[in-house]
Amino acid sequence: MKNLKKRLAQDPSGKYVILDTIARTATTNVGYPGFSNAAIDEVFNTFLIPQMFAEVAQDRKSASQSVRDTNRAIQAIFRKWRKRGKI
Repeated sequence: MKNLKKRLAQDPSGKYVILDTIARTATTNVGYPGFSNAAIDEVFNTFLIPQMFAEVAQDRKSASQSVRDTNRAIQAIFRKWRKRGKI
């Protein structure tokens, strides 16, 4: 976005300036420290990581079971995209 810092400072009376600081210092691309690819995009867009935490928070699974299941799903996604030659 053009002039983000200036626009955030104007709306209203600078209360959103912290968003510019966060965007510049505490965010990164999906896939960091590497590059994003088709598999990472699918993992991100299917919300596997948030679901993993939610299953534990809602007492639907133990932490270790949720991690195992999520890892299995992620590995399957990566296998699929490797087979297609996209990663």
